[in-house]
Amino acid sequence: MTPKLYRSGRTLFGLACAAALAACTPTLDIQTSSSYGPAMRLNGMGDTYAWCADNQGSAAKTEAANGGANGGSNGTPNDEVGAYIRKDISQELRKRGFSEVSDRPSFCVSYRVQKRTAARYNISPHGKFVEEGSIIIDAVDPGTSQNIWRGTASAHLNDAYTPEVRKGRIDVAIRKLMEQFPRRVGKAKG
Repeated sequence: MTPKLYRSGRTLFGLACAAALAACTPTLDIQTSSSYGPAMRLNGMGDTYAWCADNQGSAAKTEAANGGANGGSNGTPNDEVGAYIRKDISQELRKRGFSEVSDRPSFCVSYRVQKRTAARYNISPHGKFVEEGSIIIDAVDPGTSQNIWRGTASAHLNDAYTPEVRKGRIDVAIRKLMEQFPRRVGKAKG
């Protein structure tokens, strides 16, 4: 086997393993919902966004205010997870044609995470308590601070999941949630 053929075989094997891992990421329990707020826009969202002030600062400051690591039961996750969630949201907004700006955005985006204990009766007729996590994304009118749109993705949390599986679940949750995001209206990219 030539070295070039060997390298391409290794690359194909690596891609196949990555695809298999993505296919094995458990995502059936991820539930999403969305709703429009009082600042709902029937003519679309415009074409630019910025991060709301509450997602601009350090996650560590927010953690301290909300009760500790991973935002306690409600708040902003630790810096690494928060940066990952923010990157995913930005990526999904870019896919939909929105551009991030620092001045005069069409809307502002913020997110937070929540963790709670919930009873699941589909697991047992008497109910079983499970930890459930949610990512809540808000689109806010920068002029009035009223909600335009809110989306929530929720799923059960499992300490046995590897960091790679957890990241895969975050990717799927945000992608499924952003499929419900309002449409873009604005200048055509050209």
